[in-house]
Amino acid sequence: MANVTRRQFFMLGTAASFAALGLAGCGGSGSGSGSKSGAAGSGLKDGTFTGQSSTLEDNVEGDGYGIITITVENGAIVDATFQAFLPDGTPKDKDYGKGGAYYGVAQKVVSSGEDYTKALIDAGSIDGVDAISGATYLYNQFVEATEAALKEASK
Repeated sequence: MANVTRRQFFMLGTAASFAALGLAGCGGSGSGSGSKSGAAGSGLKDGTFTGQSSTLEDNVEGDGYGIITITVENGAIVDATFQAFLPDGTPKDKDYGKGGAYYGVAQKVVSSGEDYTKALIDAGSIDGVDAISGATYLYNQFVEATEAALKEASK
């Protein structure tokens, strides 16, 4: 490639990157749009399954544990509910953090649980759920609880 300008080199590299991304989206991993965990061959049995994370203590930002209940139909996750709790069993709900300087942050964490369950249902697997900034401890509890429930669903 004699006499290739920087601009041409950049444009060629950009085009190659977009082509690679486009081809990656065509992969056969089963995680494409509309795919649900459990679609043929997932090994998930139908039913309702519950999983619980271990309890994290002595960490002001992430104290507690999480419990998830997933529903599987035709091998796919069709519903999920997640609830976070303080170590003493008090739910982290609309009152979590009330009266404190960080009530807004606490409530963002609580609402992240709903975002995580929606992502789980949409993606069909825990691999399709990304951590939300500011709710990392809850994410870790969510992942641990979900893995426990999926383990039950695959027995």
